[in-house]
Amino acid sequence: MQKNIAAFGGDPNQVTIFGESAGGIAVSMLCASPLAKGLFHGAISQSGGSFGPPRPITFPGENLKRLADAERAGEAYARSAGVLSIAELRKIAPDKLPSGRGLGMAWPIIDGWVIPDDQYKLYAAGKYNDTPILVGYNSDEGASFSPPRTPENYITNVMARYGSFADKLLQAYPVGSNTVPKTARDLARDATFGWHTWTWARLQAQTGKSKVFYYYFDQHPEHPEGSPRSGYGSPHGADVAYVFQHLNPNNPQIKQADLEISDAMSTYWVNFAKHGDPTGKGLRKWPAFRG
Repeated sequence: MQKNIAAFGGDPNQVTIFGESAGGIAVSMLCASPLAKGLFHGAISQSGGSFGPPRPITFPGENLKRLADAERAGEAYARSAGVLSIAELRKIAPDKLPSGRGLGMAWPIIDGWVIPDDQYKLYAAGKYNDTPILVGYNSDEGASFSPPRTPENYITNVMARYGSFADKLLQAYPVGSNTVPKTARDLARDATFGWHTWTWARLQAQTGKSKVFYYYFDQHPEHPEGSPRSGYGSPHGADVAYVFQHLNPNNPQIKQADLEISDAMSTYWVNFAKHGDPTGKGLRKWPAFRG
């Protein structure tokens, strides 16, 4: 990018990196990596961030392992394939390799070099690439990730994942007696996306010098009460079509307000990429986040 963008009319001194979901998580990792210092000058992350604690067994929102844990997991995977080395693994046909969650799946790891440490700790200490950021998430992210079908299933999942924190979380994100309402889905939203973007914004506002812009996206059709989608908000990825102005005006669920919001979001995003601040002529002022 730095070497070639000028040939395409771009400015190597005004590069903005931009991603959604896993792409947004990757943006947060680049913001924390010393190897990326000076290569970009602004960052946008939609529904992404990687500020959860590292752990040997990862969950959505707690994606990173430390190097030693990743190496142990790699060794265990090789043993599950009946071999003891990478060279032997490479001789196995891809369709013969063991499959299943945790086997062969990988996020970047905290290797002490590309990713020096737990991102929360890095940001708390002010050790990151301090550029303007625009970050946020959607109102009903949890609806997109196989939400539990029954209250019993939800409670079992919470107890298994959160251990000693489960009881307090079940009070804060309660389930219905016969239903799994949005309050329950919100736990998946916040654990995977909401807490990370809020933490990112809060820590950078406290320790950095660059502006922070924060959003919460909640534009969606109002589903009739009693219908299967009643009470649902904006799912994961719903914001992307708005930012890129890819809404279909012939879709009966798309209203004039949707088109106006899409136009505003696209303009905010472009302004941010140009100037490090989304506000511009004809737009309502977007105040910087103060933490």
